[in-house]
Amino acid sequence: MTLKLYLPFKTFSEDGLKLLKEVFQVEIGKRPRTKEELIALFKDYDCVIIGAREEVTKDMVKDCRLKVLGVLGYPSKVEVEELEKLGIKVFHTAGVNADAVAEHTLALILALAKNIVSLDKCVRNKDWSNRLSTFEVKGKILGLIGAGPIATKVAELARCLGMKVYFWTPHPSKHKDMPAKYLPLDELLGASDFISLHLALVKETQNFFNADKIAKMKDGSYFINTSRGELVDEPALISALKSGKLKGAALDVFKNEPNMNEEFLSLGNVILTPHVAGLAEEAREKMDLHLAREIVNYVKINL
Repeated sequence: MTLKLYLPFKTFSEDGLKLLKEVFQVEIGKRPRTKEELIALFKDYDCVIIGAREEVTKDMVKDCRLKVLGVLGYPSKVEVEELEKLGIKVFHTAGVNADAVAEHTLALILALAKNIVSLDKCVRNKDWSNRLSTFEVKGKILGLIGAGPIATKVAELARCLGMKVYFWTPHPSKHKDMPAKYLPLDELLGASDFISLHLALVKETQNFFNADKIAKMKDGSYFINTSRGELVDEPALISALKSGKLKGAALDVFKNEPNMNEEFLSLGNVILTPHVAGLAEEAREKMDLHLAREIVNYVKINL
């Protein structure tokens, strides 16, 4: 029987597509938008590739043809263990785009410090009299919440800019090679000029960054999130930005994407990007190839 694969990304790497065609009959189509559309794909194809926003539960794959699921990104909304108990192998690309996300994180930090977005608007409005304040990041303290591949890259880049970098993670003993000094969470929050969030999204980290943690941050500090929107209590963040507790924020991710909380749009002290931190051209190529290789190697041996 011919193995069939559904690919909902027309921009998928040509080299990656060539690899997939070695073992699959590949159909390229539109990205599924509903649970019902996903289930229909699982019933008709041996392998389906999805993005990080799609949710897949064990109930969705029961009595389906699906044997392999590929996730372009971190599978935070996929019940990986439950699927694999049912014999469905799950592959993902978490960490493959670490360089791209780290660079985007540093770009947001610099954009906040240098008031890039507001100054751009001044020039477009032909207002050269408005000299908005900016500051150097050299010597400033960057607190990283998390210690995975992306946080590690951010630490390396920030140190090159002369920033003092500290981190917190629930398991510091597992991250002895982290190029930053460990601090307890409350101490990290209170000392940092910038807090950057880099945690995996699991049940325990839902709304991790909440009003209690914001209250412990240094007054007038900044918050950056290029991780997952569900990690943040958004109303609490908005309140802190309105009150001046936080001087600014830069967000690449939101709850309920793309139907984000529109209150962010009215805030002048927030930089917003549409979940693109990990989508640099080189990163997309690396992720596509990585996923294709993992899937093809598995299929050749097991199917």
